[in-house]
Amino acid sequence: MKDIYKEGTFTFTYRINGRSSEVELKHGEEWEWESGGPTDEGWESIRTTFRLSDCGKFLYRESVSQAQDCDGRHGSHAEHVAFTNVTPLKWERISDRQYDQFAELMNY
Repeated sequence: MKDIYKEGTFTFTYRINGRSSEVELKHGEEWEWESGGPTDEGWESIRTTFRLSDCGKFLYRESVSQAQDCDGRHGSHAEHVAFTNVTPLKWERISDRQYDQFAELMNY
């Protein structure tokens, strides 16, 4: 399916667990997907949020991951934006940052 903006609604495809899922948002609406659980060394949590701007011209994506393993806590946060009139969506980075407890303690 192609990304489509029509009559105040934007429909796009997002892959979840290897399968394509269709997401439909109206102006100002938000959709969030979260996964996580235990790993072989600790735990992890991943959350992705999509928000369609009030004018419908921009789609925002925020991705947050957190985890803990034998080296401590680590995570990342990233924000991207795409124009809804360009298909396929071309994501532009707004910001991103990472955190690694062990690396920070070792002054990396």
